Amino acid sequence: MSFQKIHCIALNGLEVFANHGYYPEEQLIGGKFKVDVKVETDFSSAAITDDLGATLNYESLFEIVSEEMKTPSKLLEHVGQRIVDRIALISVKIQRIEVKIEKLNPPFAAKIQSSSIGITYLKPNHAI
Repeated sequence: MSFQKIHCIALNGLEVFANHGYYPEEQLIGGKFKVDVKVETDFSSAAITDDLGATLNYESLFEIVSEEMKTPSKLLEHVGQRIVDRIALISVKIQRIEVKIEKLNPPFAAKIQSSSIGITYLKPNHAI
């Protein structure tokens, strides 16, 4: 029996305060957001050699998410796409990127835990 290796590096539940929202008051007041990032890549060499240079550094993912979340935007879709685009440039070994951004307690006339967007990037010619 043959197995295919899928390596995954992720940041789960990164909570940040940011000024995103369609309405001006949302950008002025800001709110809490939760970001999840999952990256499929080949870190076979790092698993064997214990070499950070042979894998994606969690810190790089954190810096990208933090920087993009600091840039106010009307739409989370726009923020998410910027995050995906920057992560895709890190390494040619990246096969898949998943980003989910949740707006915690969105301003509705009802109690809602969160609203969210999700983006999945698949490297061209990459089978699911």
